[in-house]
Amino acid sequence: MGHRRVTQVERRADALAALDWAAQQPGAQGGRLALLGWSHGGSAVLAATDATRPEGTAAARLRLAVAFYPGCSTALREGYRPAAPLLLLLGELDDWTPPGPCIELGRRTGAEVHVYAGSQHDFDNPVGRLRLRTDVPNGRNPGQGVHSGPNPQAREQAYALLLRRLNAAMAP
Repeated sequence: MGHRRVTQVERRADALAALDWAAQQPGAQGGRLALLGWSHGGSAVLAATDATRPEGTAAARLRLAVAFYPGCSTALREGYRPAAPLLLLLGELDDWTPPGPCIELGRRTGAEVHVYAGSQHDFDNPVGRLRLRTDVPNGRNPGQGVHSGPNPQAREQAYALLLRRLNAAMAP
C-alpha cells in the first residue's frame, strides 16, 4: 500500500496515445482536442502536456488541458511548461494534493488557477459526504489520512467554468 505501480512517464505515454487515437477517429476534428483529469488523472494531464519533454506530438494539438486537484509538486520541481492552455481547479483545504504547489505552478507558467474556498479533495463529487480517509498514507500529514468529499457550490462553479472554457477553446 502507498506505492504507485504506474509512473507519470507511463501515464504521459498513455494520454498521448489516447489523444493520437482520438484525433484519428472518423468525425474527429484533430485540432480541437481537450485533455481532462482528476487527481492522479490531473497529474497525468500535467505529465502529458509538459513541453519540456520532446516525445509525443499530440499535446501540441490540444486547445485546453484541465486538471482537477492534481499533485503539482513534481511538475513544479521539474520545471514544467504547458504545451497547451492549462486550467487548474483546486480545493482550498485539500490535504491530499495541497493547492500550494499548483498555485505556484500557475504563477510560474501563466496557467489559469481557481481555488474553491472551503473545499477538500474530490470537491466536485456529486455524491457522498466529507470523510477522513485513513487508508491514504500520503498527503499533507503523512500517516494521518486525508479528507475527501463534495462541496456542491464549488462543484457547480467549477463545472460552469469548465463548460465556458471548453466552449471558448473549441470555437472555430
